[in-house]
Amino acid sequence: MCSADLPVRVTSSGPSAVCRRCGWLGRPLITMTHRGLRVSYDGAQA
Repeated sequence: MCSADLPVRVTSSGPSAVCRRCGWLGRPLITMTHRGLRVSYDGAQA
């Protein structure tokens, strides 16, 4: 990823994201926490 903000779209088939800058495609994981929703990606480092 190029460190750009990723818009996440959620449909009936699940969440997806596409970077408008570099074209990277992702399937984010959305989990519920006590502070709201958390969006993460497999293999992403914090």
